[in-house]
Amino acid sequence: MAGVIDLDSERERLEKDLQKQNGEVSRIKGKLSNESFVDRAPEAVVVKERQKLQAAEDAVVAIEAQLQRLEGLH
Repeated sequence: MAGVIDLDSERERLEKDLQKQNGEVSRIKGKLSNESFVDRAPEAVVVKERQKLQAAEDAVVAIEAQLQRLEGLH
């Protein structure tokens, strides 16, 4: 695999994506921790935000796993 892809470039790409997903997690957690938002927003909107949060958290876990696998190749 090391001969097929540039490991440093892939690591950079994954770290950038991880930073983006962590930002998304923080943004959504902030929104959902705002009682005013949760109380006033339609339930469907709150549910959608919770689903987005779960997807972003899942993405963080997947990216971290990819980074760990990459470290094993280096």
